[in-house]
Amino acid sequence: MIASMEVLVENRRACSISDHNPYFFSRPGADTHIRGSDSLRQVAKECGAVHPEMLSSTKLRKHIATMSTVLNMKENEMDILANFLGHDIRIHRQYYRLPEGTLELAKISKVLMAMEQGRVTEFEGKSLDQIQIEPEGNS
Repeated sequence: MIASMEVLVENRRACSISDHNPYFFSRPGADTHIRGSDSLRQVAKECGAVHPEMLSSTKLRKHIATMSTVLNMKENEMDILANFLGHDIRIHRQYYRLPEGTLELAKISKVLMAMEQGRVTEFEGKSLDQIQIEPEGNS
């Protein structure tokens, strides 16, 4: 990755990037940067997605925030994630928490899958968070 980054830096002038532009991902002929959301929008259109408007940086951030709730993150880890995503931690906690029923179902499904696979005794003494179950055929 470093070699690729060095190639970008070495070729700035050949790409009409001003020496005064401080951004790594610079716009040719301007002193601004390339916006990630614009790049994602362009790639979403070009990749042939049926609904490219559904592939946006906002929806990606919301999906990451929502899915992170199934992880057993500590409070400071949630703060770090929210900050990284550009969310206020209070808004993050209020809007991106999965309903308790969803979390309970995810945890209890581990027990049901272990029972179905005849493996319950393998997990003796473990908490639901410690149990890792692969669907049959994916071991």
